[in-house]
Amino acid sequence: MTSDRIYRKAIGHDRAMEQLTKYKGAQFDPRVVRALHDIVRKRGSVAFEVSDLPPINYETLAELRRRLAREPLVRDAHAG
Repeated sequence: MTSDRIYRKAIGHDRAMEQLTKYKGAQFDPRVVRALHDIVRKRGSVAFEVSDLPPINYETLAELRRRLAREPLVRDAHAG
């Protein structure tokens, strides 16, 4: 919710928390929403800091297939 996706723009953390609360029990597991609320309450805004993980690659399945076809070592490693 708080990261841009190829199909939608990101929303802010406050808005995301509102959405989680609004749809808990219908779209989101109430236990998970409660746990997230607890973390935010205990840690404050630091809970929303960006991780050190690399950015998500939005390669489409078609792009992935083309890339794997061009890269024999990768293609062979994924052959199963």
